[in-house]
Amino acid sequence: MFFSEGCCSLLFVKRNERSKNKKVLDRNRGKEGSMRKYFPSGTFTERLEELWGKTGPLCVGLDVNIDEKGFPKDLIASCGEDVGQAILRFGQEIVDATSEFVCAFKPNLAFYIRYGMAGLQALQDLNDYIHDKYPHIPVIVDAKIGDIGNTNDGWVQGLFHEFGADAITVHGYLGMEAMKPFLGQKERGIIMLCKTSNPGSGEFQDLRLSESDISLYQKLAMKVAEHWNYNDNCALVAGATYPDEIGIIRTAAGSEMPLLIPGIGKQKGNLEGSIKNGRGKDNLSMILNNSRAILYAAGDDEDSGGSNAKNFAGAAHEAAKKNHEKIQAALNAVA
Repeated sequence: MFFSEGCCSLLFVKRNERSKNKKVLDRNRGKEGSMRKYFPSGTFTERLEELWGKTGPLCVGLDVNIDEKGFPKDLIASCGEDVGQAILRFGQEIVDATSEFVCAFKPNLAFYIRYGMAGLQALQDLNDYIHDKYPHIPVIVDAKIGDIGNTNDGWVQGLFHEFGADAITVHGYLGMEAMKPFLGQKERGIIMLCKTSNPGSGEFQDLRLSESDISLYQKLAMKVAEHWNYNDNCALVAGATYPDEIGIIRTAAGSEMPLLIPGIGKQKGNLEGSIKNGRGKDNLSMILNNSRAILYAAGDDEDSGGSNAKNFAGAAHEAAKKNHEKIQAALNAVA
């Protein structure tokens, strides 16, 4: 989306007004004008384990897109055409509607940065909202980043402190040495891309290594489990569209390492197969992510408002509840 100079100025002014009036809600936030510092209560894995025992492994992806059919278009108008505020309010209502069913929330950085500074401010405010109202629920910022060490130092400050991430997704293509700024964050979750859910993931991830005749994704899973996880803060991405590969990754990773399993919604991944092959310790150690099928559930039902999606929060609640029930049924079937 493109904004005119006047529109951008208006958004900037409105954001500044809100920033001046915003209360600092806990002692973990930095002083005005300084870098923020967010420190979670308990490690990412500890908080996951506690919620797995209460709500199960469902994660709701907060991929807010105002062009989706299920996004309430009148929300933008009610926010005075402030797109950032509309994104924030949508996210807050989704969080409130689904919090009782989840072990984590996962906003994807790309869906916020596409709206420029307004979107990034909305992401920061949404993460603050989750931490303040639901401090027991961790936030995974899905950024899929990775660079040389000193650049990763910047990502650590930016995503973990400025944006309040409890965990982030990264790629390990630059090797363990470059990943050390991430791996050293003992309280956070470092979720490595391994076997992703997209149709073309096999172009490189499935390549066989001549030295051992195993796939590249399997080698990465073994490296992370055997050498990179020295702070017990690593996890792996394993897409639900590839349930057989999930089993290979689980074997390589061991029973305790969490697997982030996206693709159980609109991508039509195999939920039952993913749970059967991905379950670890205590039949869990999984983060099963569903984004669009929950966020925009109202858009699938014309009677609920169609493209206007007036009851989007209620529809999201019902969709999350159904997902929760399906997951529990699948877990019971393999128990």
